[in-house]
Amino acid sequence: MPYTIGKMKIAIFTDTYRPSLNGIVYVTEILRRSFEQLGHEVYIFAPASSLSGKDDEHDDHIIRFPAISGLGFDDFNSSIFFPPRVLKRIAELDVDIIHFLTPGPVGLLGMYAAHKLDKPLIAEYCTDLFEYVDHYPFALPAIFAMSAVLPFTFRPSRAELLELLKAARPRLGTAKWNREMVKHLITVMHSHCDAVIAHSRKSAEQMRSWQVGDEHYKIDIIPTGVDALPAATAAQRTAFRQKWDIAQDDEVISYVGRLSPEKNLDMLIEMIAELAKWRSNVKLLYVGEFAEYRPKLEAKAAASPAADRIIFTGRIPREELGVALGSSNVFAFPSLTDTQSLALHEAALSGLPIVMIDEPVTEVVHEGQNGYFCKDDPIDMAAKINDVLDDSARYKQMCVESRKIAGHFSELKQSKKIIAIYEHVIQSKTTAA
Repeated sequence: MPYTIGKMKIAIFTDTYRPSLNGIVYVTEILRRSFEQLGHEVYIFAPASSLSGKDDEHDDHIIRFPAISGLGFDDFNSSIFFPPRVLKRIAELDVDIIHFLTPGPVGLLGMYAAHKLDKPLIAEYCTDLFEYVDHYPFALPAIFAMSAVLPFTFRPSRAELLELLKAARPRLGTAKWNREMVKHLITVMHSHCDAVIAHSRKSAEQMRSWQVGDEHYKIDIIPTGVDALPAATAAQRTAFRQKWDIAQDDEVISYVGRLSPEKNLDMLIEMIAELAKWRSNVKLLYVGEFAEYRPKLEAKAAASPAADRIIFTGRIPREELGVALGSSNVFAFPSLTDTQSLALHEAALSGLPIVMIDEPVTEVVHEGQNGYFCKDDPIDMAAKINDVLDDSARYKQMCVESRKIAGHFSELKQSKKIIAIYEHVIQSKTTAA
């Protein structure tokens, strides 16, 4: 019979949480919602929005730390806390397992607590930091800061300390330096966890390629579960199209997500100009926000020969995204830096065919069934989207297949897989003791 331990107290540590809006925030909320539905108790440890250490929520299961603006990474605030005092509070909660989603100060606090209190520790790799630092080279101070406190978080071996020191040695090229630091930092951290969760084959392959010597660890691939967004009514779809000057017979190619430089979004501007040569009524819809980069993207769109075909809606509340997706015909995803992308799951659950580049990042797109994989090339993406739209019978079948494939990755189903890992780890530690 499978080993079960009944109701658990679960602590989730994350360096980014509401009011920020990003994939990690949604992962945190999905985990909490699902775990509680399964009968477990969940505590979230996260930065506050300011040095006051308080946010407006009234939830005794969200524990905040005073924070200042992040060192290098947007949406990652640098929390300030006194470890012994916080450790006492965590000890009083008597949690059964500690699960961290980010390798920042709060994530490292989770590691520190797990090792000091002898609690099972789970790492979930949510951000492709290796690629991220190419677009945010000024992140190096934050990476150095994390590396500096790592030896105080747990007890790395002499070989691990030497590897970290080697990675910290100055070298030509900030991006290369960043990457070496990230590679060794993440590998050492994960080597001291009881289980490591990757969201995709891509992330798992990346982390395996970094493992050397005694740093080998098992990786479980579990995409975050996603449930369908509220479906749009015909009236809502009509109103949405009218609001954004989209004719009823226009074919809408949409992207939903952060409008940030690492997402390769410039390519879509070139793509829509190419696609317009074959299809006279296509439009490109950017749904999302990122204040630092959106103006640059809009300027590039305005300079494009397809400028009148490109629409920026800004951020739309997640509960209303079903209307934007329901008003679209194809979902285009050019990113090469995601670890999974919840937006892909949401688009598929909305019945959209998907054309994207990074094949191992998702399990919800099957070549030729509900979409296509293309090269990192606007002409190739345009050609694949044209193929999707060119045959109405095939298009309708792809819409059906998208819903069917994505339906296998519900919030509850995927969260049960994580609970099974928790139970296995707790059983292993109990047996070893």
